[in-house]
Formats: sequence, C-alpha cells, structure tokens
Amino acid sequence: MALDFGHGNGESKPYFKQDARVGICKLRLDKGDEPQINFPFRLAPDIQNLRQLWLLFLPDGGPQRLFFNDTITRDTPPPAIGETPFKIGFEVFMFLPDKHESLNGDLIGVLPWTACSVGATMSLNEMHDLWLAEGGGEKPDAVPLLTCTGSEVVSFSKGSTNKLKFQFDKWVMRDQVPGLGEALASRPTSNISLSSQPPPTNGDHEAFTRAMIDDDLPF
Repeated sequence: MALDFGHGNGESKPYFKQDARVGICKLRLDKGDEPQINFPFRLAPDIQNLRQLWLLFLPDGGPQRLFFNDTITRDTPPPAIGETPFKIGFEVFMFLPDKHESLNGDLIGVLPWTACSVGATMSLNEMHDLWLAEGGGEKPDAVPLLTCTGSEVVSFSKGSTNKLKFQFDKWVMRDQVPGLGEALASRPTSNISLSSQPPPTNGDHEAFTRAMIDDDLPF
C-alpha cells in the first residue's frame, strides 16, 4: 500500500533532544537553535503514556511519524523514503522544572522526546527500568521526578554511543505537573498513513521492550 504524505513534512515545535554521539542534551527551540541543557537537570517523564512508533527524520523537514496501534506494529514497517528506512522509535512527554537562560530565565516546561537512535533507546530503557523498580506500574496517577546526572559511553564491537544516567527523587501527582494534561491532549498523531490505517491509539507501556535496541543497532 502506498504511503499518504498529506500532512507534509512534520513540525519544528520545541522538543527535547539527546545527542548520543557526544553525550549531551539539548533544547530544540527552532531550526538552528539548540541550546545545551547542562547536567545535572531534573525531569518528570510520563512513562505511563509512552508511545512507540515508526520514525524517520528527513534532513529538510520534521519527523515522519507512524504510531503503533492494532494494525501498525513492529512487524509492519512502512516503506523507506528514498534510501532512508524507518526505525522503531518512541515518544514520551517530560516536564523539565528547571530554568534555562535561552528562555529568558523561564522554566523549560513540558517537551516531547521523540527519538529512535541506539543511545536514546538505551537511555529510555534506563528511565523505564527505574520507573518499574520504584513501582511505577502501580502508580497511574503519578509521574517520577528524576535527576539526569550525566551520560556514560557504551562501547560495541564496532563503534560506541552514550546513554543517560538517572536517579529517582520522588513521585509527583500528574495533575500537579503544569502543562502535562494539555500537552497530552494535543500531542501529535501520525503524519503519514497507510491507506487502511485506523486512527492511532496510545501505546501500552507493557509492550515496551529491550528489543527496540536490537532492532536499531547499526553495527
């Protein structure tokens, strides 16, 4: 089935970005503006509403997204765009309660983290494991407040990447997180589709698996 590109090249709205090549994090505010977020920094990720998707970043546009649902799964990859294949990625919304000089001293606030790199999926696995270890599966009304303390190099037989390190601070009720409810209500949908694709649904965090890493290793 042919892909429908009726929604254009995606968006360039602010988002969180991990540069796993060098082990740093950034704010993506607009094209060409990516101020660094210095370690340590705090974040409250909404792991409960994590979604998986097929993801491709075009060099001259925004992300191409096809979220998993009952018919779109890890076994149904969309066809490549040119010579660039889609990869399995994730989307999680996070509240960053710290101030940043690039925002004139304002709080960073709620940002999406959408990625498919090896380093990013390894970092998310670290976050997800910590969430589970602290009983996150039994706390649907709360989100964890974590501190990202830095990054560490992970070496493979061919090449290396960086993954983020986290420590758990406390639980925060999700209705006390400014802007989280509004962000979830307006979060993006798929901007490409298969002709028979139903509307996208939320991913199930129980389906999140370390197999994401295996599928994404380029080495």
